[in-house]
Amino acid sequence: MVPPRSGRFHGSAPLGSVRWFRLVRVDSKGSRAGATPGLSWSRNPGGAGGRPCIRTGDPPSFSGFSRSQPGVFAVTEPSSEDRFVALFTGQASQFPGMGRALYDASTAAREVFEEGERALPGLKELCFEGPEEALVLTENTQPCVLAVDVAAYRAFGRKPAAAAGHSLGEYAAHVAAGSLPFAEALVLVRERAKAMQEAVPPGKGGMVVLRKLSLEEAREVAASIESGICDLANLNAPGQYVLSGEAQAMEEVVDKLGPRKALKLPVSVPFHSSLLREAGEAFAERLDKVAFGDPSFPIVSNVDARFVETGEQARDALKRQFAGSVLWEDSMNYLFDKGYRRFVEFGPKPTLARMAVSCGRAYGAGKEDFELEASAVCTPEDLG
Repeated sequence: MVPPRSGRFHGSAPLGSVRWFRLVRVDSKGSRAGATPGLSWSRNPGGAGGRPCIRTGDPPSFSGFSRSQPGVFAVTEPSSEDRFVALFTGQASQFPGMGRALYDASTAAREVFEEGERALPGLKELCFEGPEEALVLTENTQPCVLAVDVAAYRAFGRKPAAAAGHSLGEYAAHVAAGSLPFAEALVLVRERAKAMQEAVPPGKGGMVVLRKLSLEEAREVAASIESGICDLANLNAPGQYVLSGEAQAMEEVVDKLGPRKALKLPVSVPFHSSLLREAGEAFAERLDKVAFGDPSFPIVSNVDARFVETGEQARDALKRQFAGSVLWEDSMNYLFDKGYRRFVEFGPKPTLARMAVSCGRAYGAGKEDFELEASAVCTPEDLG
């Protein structure tokens, strides 16, 4: 099967459109054993400050490369033979029209949306048409993104060796693994979303993404806030950390760091913060009523960054995930430690594939022969 080519990856400098990544270390002379000629990191003559960047043409042809920088990574063509990890996108990836092309092109995807429509009437219209102001409401976002994740996965039609899902995406991973029926998962995540929104009235909570701060600096910022609850909610990738908590605390973060280092997110729920703990305890009772099966492949849990391999483990992890931090960077490093190197994301648009590459750069620094492939399946063109 031709590897899927989906999404756009933006690293530390602007990138052209490239839909399948492999990271390969290069030596001081810019050589890479087995790498495809003409693919490398290079200085961008037009880039700000001459920062490293990748310049590409139309895949699979690439151009505009100069001698590789030593000790960094190159992009090469991938192998299609390695086992892969399925990644499932969470909230903030939604947009009106998502999933429509998959619905039109794939019988498997169409069956997913039809089943979803039976479980939650109006789901197809929200996904395909919006409006955006309705789609961004978390009680609509969560089931809609879940449906697109599962539709893309089933359209792809290949079973992974393992999986991970970012927040909401962890539910999609369990649907893919057969530990949670799709229709039941849709209803469950809508209830999850309502419980989250009702726990913190609009305007009382928020989230802030931190820019170019280390994990230690992010922890220090969270601990220094005095005006309200401020938790480190998402540990996504090196330099990609998100704080969550009371609205006044989020304002204090932005005032302290400034807009160049702290950006408020357009959300009304302080996801993965201690403000949701009480609501999480109530939602745990709902999860106790769900019959979880054992997943057909291991799934990395957000809260532990370890494999879940039984239905009871899945239930327990999802209970704690409600108000717990998303340890995504740790999850990726855990998978790297296990020897996984190929990742395929399923969802409305690529986000986790980029994070995988970012985590891979940090993990692979100083290691010989570390390679990573990451792609995303979002449209029929990505199916190969």
